[in-house]
Amino acid sequence: MHSYQDTWHWQVPGEAWKGVGIYHVTLTIPSREPLLGELIIPDNDPTKAYIQRTKLGNALVDELLQLHTYYSETRILQYCLMPDHLHAIIYVKRPLKKTFNTVIRGFWQGAKKLGRAYPSSISPELNSGLTNEGSLKFPPSIFTDRPFVRPMSRRGQLKTMIHYRIAHRLHQLNVPVIPRIITEQAHSQTGIDIHPGAQIGEYFAIDHGTGVVIGETCIIGNHVTLYQGVTLGAKSFKYDENGNMLNVPRHPIIEDYVTVYSNASILGRITIGHHSVIGGNIWVTNNVAPYSRIQQSKAVESSFDGGLGI
Repeated sequence: MHSYQDTWHWQVPGEAWKGVGIYHVTLTIPSREPLLGELIIPDNDPTKAYIQRTKLGNALVDELLQLHTYYSETRILQYCLMPDHLHAIIYVKRPLKKTFNTVIRGFWQGAKKLGRAYPSSISPELNSGLTNEGSLKFPPSIFTDRPFVRPMSRRGQLKTMIHYRIAHRLHQLNVPVIPRIITEQAHSQTGIDIHPGAQIGEYFAIDHGTGVVIGETCIIGNHVTLYQGVTLGAKSFKYDENGNMLNVPRHPIIEDYVTVYSNASILGRITIGHHSVIGGNIWVTNNVAPYSRIQQSKAVESSFDGGLGI
């Protein structure tokens, strides 16, 4: 059983999940066209920004909110509709008769039907996404071939990653101020500081979390695990002739399947190769080859008699 307490790692879709747990579901439009909604910023004031849904966006949300009528064991805790994808946090409060993937596959099939039913939801400037007959070009639907599903827990991590994913997408859309406000809300409550500009893979875990810092130009691959106190930071800053800081890559690249233990500091634009392990309390400022294991040298044990060694 995948319970709230023990499912803190991201996991790949396909397992026979039936147990109580919290699951993160994402449906994405691979073309990244804003078919679900449009970001509106009234009077260029980012504090008033909102997503204006298309017909398809509204229909998709309605379909999601009806999920509990088909599966009473489920409850929608939170959802976020962005112009090109939908995030949903779903709580399974009782063991399911079917696997969770079967439940989501049914919702996903419904989403695919909606994608075919609402070609008119595409705005005029996106006519390239339509054939002459007005149907969508990307068969069999506008959505990816499979929904992305992962179990979640650790409330701090859950809150942090929800905030980060939303903030990162807004950051990509060049929305000012709001992305940083969103991540700082999570930072103030969890102690995990992730800049919205950081690029983080789909399968990612932070254990405990307090004191974790991830810088703006950091790139993190899939299946990476960080423990408390880890810093992925800059070693130095570059300035132009007028003294203004240049926004150049200055944070590390963490490749797939890397584990970084507590209080490690990885600084500068260096690469930590895939399948590496970085031990606790390590200061790393040089590239690390794949499959490496970096750890402290063992402590030297000595005994002193009669005051010797003082």
